[in-house]
Amino acid sequence: LRVVPSCFFAGMVHLLVQLRADEECRSLWFFLLLQLQTLASSMTFLLIGAACATLAIAEFVGALAILLCLLFSGFLLTQPSLEEKGADWLLWLTYSNSIYQ
Repeated sequence: LRVVPSCFFAGMVHLLVQLRADEECRSLWFFLLLQLQTLASSMTFLLIGAACATLAIAEFVGALAILLCLLFSGFLLTQPSLEEKGADWLLWLTYSNSIYQ
């Protein structure tokens, strides 16, 4: 069931933004990467929920995971700013770094 909303989102984004509709290979690659990113984030948070003893700890660790993902995927800190500080290895910690490149 986690696949259906991301397929709907990908189709809607593809039509509205007009992401190179002439190349079918790129469209399929976009759909595949979006599905893999959705599954990776679902598995990450299911693991956090299973590994934590209480709900409060799981919520705190999940919030930290989301913040780290947003921070190092290029939404809050850009890739060039991390590279000039010598922290470009932090880009490999998040699963959503390469999906939006």
